[in-house]
Amino acid sequence: DIAVVINLIGASGRNLLAGVSRYAREHCHWRIHLFKNGGEFSAKVLADIEVTGLDGLIISDDPAPVVRERIKEIGIPVVVIGMGGVWFDGRLDAICSVRNDDEDIGRFGAKFFSSLGRFRSYGYVPCLDRRYWSLLREKGFRSQLRRVKGPDVRVFRHSPDAGAKQDQEELSAWLTSLPKPAAVMAAYDDRATNVIEAAARAGIAMPESLNVIGVDNDELLCDFTSPMLTSIMPDHEALGACAAAQLERLLARTRKPMARTVLVKEKKLVERESTGATTASAHIIERALAFIAQNARRDITPVDVVKHLRISRRLADLRFHEQYGATIAETITRTRLEHVASKLRETDLPIKRIAGSLEFRNVNSLRNRFLACYGMSMRAWRRDHHGAK
Repeated sequence: DIAVVINLIGASGRNLLAGVSRYAREHCHWRIHLFKNGGEFSAKVLADIEVTGLDGLIISDDPAPVVRERIKEIGIPVVVIGMGGVWFDGRLDAICSVRNDDEDIGRFGAKFFSSLGRFRSYGYVPCLDRRYWSLLREKGFRSQLRRVKGPDVRVFRHSPDAGAKQDQEELSAWLTSLPKPAAVMAAYDDRATNVIEAAARAGIAMPESLNVIGVDNDELLCDFTSPMLTSIMPDHEALGACAAAQLERLLARTRKPMARTVLVKEKKLVERESTGATTASAHIIERALAFIAQNARRDITPVDVVKHLRISRRLADLRFHEQYGATIAETITRTRLEHVASKLRETDLPIKRIAGSLEFRNVNSLRNRFLACYGMSMRAWRRDHHGAK
């Protein structure tokens, strides 16, 4: 019998449960007792389960201290989703914590903003009660931007005991003070919606003057805001499955040493309107066009361009299409064909020599591309333009 205590209010909790359930269904034969929050997992409930036997616990939402102490007395294997904290006190074995690599989530957010180009300022908005995962995301965000020599990150510090109205007023004033364009990461989606509301209150245009990202990809929240919120999506289902796998190992009582803390790195970005095209996007296009122009005499590909930009191919093509109306591949082809046309106009070199000098490996393919672009063969184009300035 396994007790699973997960707060199911948010999307992340439901995805955690899906991961635990999937792993248990595919690999174990557990009878699961589900508790939708720590409050449900009361001392009385625990006592009732003990009568029939409790073999292990997966928990992400703390119960009352008396319940936690009773779990320690029983000595059953425990997997904590999140920081182990007080669960580790007095226990040397049969316990493990699994959690998202929150510091890496912060770095991931900073890398995404860097891929958009240059912002004049960067900000971080922590959760109101300064949870460990919020602090780690802040640390990763700041350290990554420091590595690329970006501006110092300005962290919003709300007044203690501030109500919702005062928090919004202070947040609006803080956002107004940031040099624009600004890029702000919030600790999680709910806090990011506060940022978007405060920006609207302050009359700050998004995403032209302010880019915002959150964490969790809670679709109900992300799609409800205006503009819709871009969010980093940790793989909470993978986290839940990892928790179940670690509990299975603890139950097997293997003698192999086990890590006390396991970090899950899986995540992706779900891009929406809060980080749409900005003046920062134009910087990406400028860098890409400069690289293509400098290297157009070589057989370069879009892969070479995105390596130079240090962003994903999908994001690079998205920015190109938004700002330039063409893909990277189309831009490379057109630029290289312009060099071909220049040599046809200015030299008497045979077409095969021109192809070789520009690293076109297949002359027939070059002829077909030129015809598609210029509406005439290379020979006809040379006849009409040779010697022209």
